[in-house]
Amino acid sequence: MDIVANMLKSGGDFKLKIELSIIIPVYNIPEGLLRNSLESVIRTKNMYTEIIIVDDGSNGVVAGICDEYSDEMNDCFVIHQVNQGVSVARNRGLVEAKGEYIAFVDSDDIVNMQVLYDCSVHAAINRIDVLFYKYRRDAAFMSTASSDVVLDKKEYSDEDYKKLIYSVAIQKEEYEGYCIGSPWGKVFSKSFLVNHELLFLPNLRKMQDRVFMMYCLQEHPVIGFINTEGYCYINNDQSIVNKYNKNIGNYIKNVYHEIGIFNSKYQLFSEKKYNTIGCILLLEYLGLDALHKQNNQSVFIRTKCIRNYLRNTTFGNAIKKFDKAVLKQYDTNSLIKLTLLKINMPLVLVIISKYYSR
Repeated sequence: MDIVANMLKSGGDFKLKIELSIIIPVYNIPEGLLRNSLESVIRTKNMYTEIIIVDDGSNGVVAGICDEYSDEMNDCFVIHQVNQGVSVARNRGLVEAKGEYIAFVDSDDIVNMQVLYDCSVHAAINRIDVLFYKYRRDAAFMSTASSDVVLDKKEYSDEDYKKLIYSVAIQKEEYEGYCIGSPWGKVFSKSFLVNHELLFLPNLRKMQDRVFMMYCLQEHPVIGFINTEGYCYINNDQSIVNKYNKNIGNYIKNVYHEIGIFNSKYQLFSEKKYNTIGCILLLEYLGLDALHKQNNQSVFIRTKCIRNYLRNTTFGNAIKKFDKAVLKQYDTNSLIKLTLLKINMPLVLVIISKYYSR
C-alpha cells in the first residue's frame, strides 16, 4: 500500500487494478431505500472497487440522487438510459465493468462491502467462478459481519448441478442462509460470465434472475461458499415481488416459456418436474393478481380470469400432474389452491381467498 501511495503522490503513470465491480440497477426506488443502499456501498469502498449505477429511466429525483453519489467519489459511475428493464440494466453494467469479479446489489438492499471485497479476493486466490456469501433480512449483519471467513469449495457432479438447478427453478434454496437463485449474494468471475456469454434475458420482466442462474449453473462453474453474512434483503412493498400487478400473468407466462426453452436444450427436468415448476409460477400469478388483496374485481370476474388464464396458457396442463411432495414443502395452502384448480373449482378458491384476506 505504501508503494501505491507513493506512486500516486509522485504523479507517476500508474493505474490501480480494479478487482471488484458492484453493479446497481436503479428504477424509481423510494429515496430512503436508495440512499440507505448507496450509503452501505460507499461507506467502506476501497480503491480496488468500482461502483456502477445503472439508472434505468428513473424520475428526476431518483436520477439526481444517483448523480449526487457519483459526483462525491472516485470510481463511482452513473449510466442513465431509457427504461428497458432490470435485465438490460444489469447487462449494461456487465459490459462496462472493469473488475475481475462482479457483484450485483439491488437498489433497495444493503451490503457489507468488506465482505464482498473479501469474497472477490478469496475467489481469485482459489480460482472460484461463483462464490456465495450469506444474507439475512435485517441490518444486524452490519455490526456482526467479520472478514474472518471459512471457505468451503464444493466439488459437484453432473447430478449435483441438476439438483441445484431444479432447486433454483422451484424457488427452494439448497443451502440454509444462502440465496442460490438470485444474482445478489455472490460474486462472479467476469471472465467466466464473458466466456460463456451469460447475460440476463431482456424479455423477462420477472424472475430473470433465476433463469440467469439456471444458465450459469448449467455451465458447471467452480463454486464456493463463505460462511459470512454480507447482504441484507430489505422487504419493499412496492417491488414487483410484492405489489398487485395486472400484468404479472404475462410476465409469469414468459418465464415458464423460457424455462421450457432451457429444458428443451438441456433435458434436465422430467414432465412432472416441469409441471411442478409451472405450478409454483402459477401460485405467483394467483398471489400477485387474481387473489391479491388489492384486486377489487368481483368474485365472478376473478374466477373468469383464472379460468381464461389456465385455458390460454400451458399452466392448465401443469396442474394435471405435479409433485405434491414438493408443494408440501411450501405450505398446505399452496397445495389446496392447486388441488381446487385441478378439480375445476376456481370459484371456491376465490371465495375462500377473499374471506381470509378480510
